[in-house]
Amino acid sequence: MTSEGRREQLLDACAHIVDVEGFHAVTIDRVATACEVTRTVVYQQFGGLDGMLDALIARAGERAQAVVGETAVAADTTTVHDTMVRILDAVDADPATWRMFLSAPQAGPPALSRSLARGRAQIRELNIEALEHRTGSTADDPELAARLMQVMADELVRLRLADPAVYTTERIMSLVDKIAAAALGPVQALR
Repeated sequence: MTSEGRREQLLDACAHIVDVEGFHAVTIDRVATACEVTRTVVYQQFGGLDGMLDALIARAGERAQAVVGETAVAADTTTVHDTMVRILDAVDADPATWRMFLSAPQAGPPALSRSLARGRAQIRELNIEALEHRTGSTADDPELAARLMQVMADELVRLRLADPAVYTTERIMSLVDKIAAAALGPVQALR
């Protein structure tokens, strides 16, 4: 296995432990055992537990940022509906990454809180830009509206993660469409 392949394998094992039991359950021994390698291999890759957790958080942040970036690139032509569907698709494709950031970040290492704060600030700025673009300069308070959109999206994603059978994409999107139309007007919500 290549060094990069081994690193991904170790991070996958670490991510699984975090997803199932939380950050507190991760140890070098557990990750090494899960991957059938020695502790030395883990130390060679990450320098220790903190390095491995930092690498895990960085990887998860990159994955989440890729979804946000893809959505932002198409902000001029993407509807609020399309944006939220893309996010829900990403959540369904990689629920462990999204659970890490949304289910109990205060229980994680400091790097998780910092990554979450950076990501939220970036998403908020993108939302402000999108709101200003869609509504023009007539928006009452794009910064506050962006914050409310972020809180709503976070909660809808948490519900989807907790019980996808109850909180289906169709159910979530029905509400998102109604709120977007009420907040932005039907024309802006669909642009």
